[in-house]
Amino acid sequence: MVSKALKIGLSVLAACVPAAAVFGANGIWPSGEADGVCVTFRPPTWSYIVFWSLIVTSITIGWLLLIWQSTSISPLIVSSVLFLLIFTCTTVWQWRYHQPGKKADGITIFLFLICFVLAAIVYTATVNIYTAILIVPLLVWGIYQLVVNAAEVSCDPQTKTNT
Repeated sequence: MVSKALKIGLSVLAACVPAAAVFGANGIWPSGEADGVCVTFRPPTWSYIVFWSLIVTSITIGWLLLIWQSTSISPLIVSSVLFLLIFTCTTVWQWRYHQPGKKADGITIFLFLICFVLAAIVYTATVNIYTAILIVPLLVWGIYQLVVNAAEVSCDPQTKTNT
C-alpha cells in the first residue's frame, strides 16, 4: 500500500518538474530566431512553446494518473526516476545547445532522451496504459528534434569550426 503523503509529494514533483525543466531551461537559455536557420524543415521558434506546452501537459497528466492509480510503491519510484531522467535530458540539452560549438552534443543527449522515453513507455504500459500513451508525443517529438539537431550540426558552419 502506498501512503497518501507519498502520493501527494510525488504529485507536487509531477506538477512542478516538467514545467520547470522545460520552461525554466528555455528562460535561462532562450532560443533565438537564428537557431537552426540552415535547417529548412525546422519549425519557427515561436512554435516550440506550443509543442512543449502540449507535451508537458500530456506527461504531467500521465504521471499524475500513474501516481494516483498505483497501489504499489515500486512503480512509483521507477517511473518517477525515469521521468526525472527525461527532464534532466531536456534541461541538459538546452544548456549544451546554447554553448558555442556544442550543438553536436545535442545528438547524444537526444539519443539518451529517446532511450529514457522508450523505457518509460514500456515500463508504464505494464502499470497504467494511459500513462504510456500520454508519453508517446514526447517520443515522436524527441525523434524529430534529433533529426533537426543532426541536420543543424551538419549544415551550420559555426558548429563545424568549433567542434
